[in-house]
Amino acid sequence: MSIVTVAEAVPNRLFAIYSTLLSRSSGETRERLKAQMVPASLRGGRDNQSTALFDASLRETRAIGLVAEDNETLIVPPTARAASGKGDEDAFRAYILRVLCDDELSQEAGQSKVAPAIAWLLMQDPLRPLPWSENPLPIITRHLGGSDNLDLGNASRLQTLAYWARHLGFARLVGAGQVYIVPDPHDAIERLLPAVFDKDTSVRGSEFRRRLATLCPLLEDGVIRTRVEQQAQGDIVRANSQRLSRSSSIALLRLEASGEIEFEQRSDAEVGILDLGTSERRFSHVIMRGRK
Repeated sequence: MSIVTVAEAVPNRLFAIYSTLLSRSSGETRERLKAQMVPASLRGGRDNQSTALFDASLRETRAIGLVAEDNETLIVPPTARAASGKGDEDAFRAYILRVLCDDELSQEAGQSKVAPAIAWLLMQDPLRPLPWSENPLPIITRHLGGSDNLDLGNASRLQTLAYWARHLGFARLVGAGQVYIVPDPHDAIERLLPAVFDKDTSVRGSEFRRRLATLCPLLEDGVIRTRVEQQAQGDIVRANSQRLSRSSSIALLRLEASGEIEFEQRSDAEVGILDLGTSERRFSHVIMRGRK
């Protein structure tokens, strides 16, 4: 099982357990934590839904390493605690990504399918978003040739993936009556910009992409993304390695529109291509304009 296959294991529930235990310096017993997370008025018999939600969510926080048990006391282990200057939610997000994107850690935690599933989602066309209530399996089979269903065998699992992708900065949910899942790495890329540029104010486009891929292997040229792309076929395949996916292209264009970065095309320099759907844009350098 994983945070995608367990429908109850959505980000807000796992974060609530994580942040509550972070605020308890000496930890908390399971029963006391349950009492705080599930009010007495909502607790009932064996099949009580609120208790079941708590139990499933706690099980996944432990499986992924957000929570450990020490002499019957639940604690947040040092590896999952915030680094200096990071808030609880940033630490939670960073830890989840570290586990999902590390082959050994994800395998140990039972999460090995989650990162490839997010990478596949990022390869979808944001101008043709995925319907919330449709089974994604036929699309995955068409894209990956039936070699791997990414543990997304029904609409419920796609929805749980979408919640996690949104929380980690790789997707948006749009619509009122009919909801759609839009691949959008804008927030994830935005958080990485200070590390991408470091002390530089301008980098070559190829170096910009290399640094992004190193920091986040779910993006183009990253090791996880590359594995999924090697299985891909049909309209999901990028025309060439210089062309970014449409989801990354539109996200980067939005970052330029908000004044955080700027794209330039200089002569005699290798170019990258932003795929904007009805048009494209070439660039050779990326300039940092705003620092948050």
